[in-house]
Amino acid sequence: MPDRVTVDADGHVLLIGVNRPEKRNAFDLATIEQLAAAYDRLGAEDELRVGVLFAHGDHFSAGLDLSEVGPVVAERSASGVSRSRSRS
Repeated sequence: MPDRVTVDADGHVLLIGVNRPEKRNAFDLATIEQLAAAYDRLGAEDELRVGVLFAHGDHFSAGLDLSEVGPVVAERSASGVSRSRSRS
């Protein structure tokens, strides 16, 4: 699988690029995980002072890729509701 997020350090700047232009940079689970890893790097490396989030292609982002992320969010929401009801 190609990198969904590019990460390049340029001095004190971490350039973080969303790289899924064929889907208008919609965030699927892999993109979200790779973006989290980039932010972890930004927080962990003392020489990095700022992160710049940008997108490859013509669109910044179409938002979430609901065909993949939607069912995961729905499942987590449903399990959270059932847990909160069982505590009542």
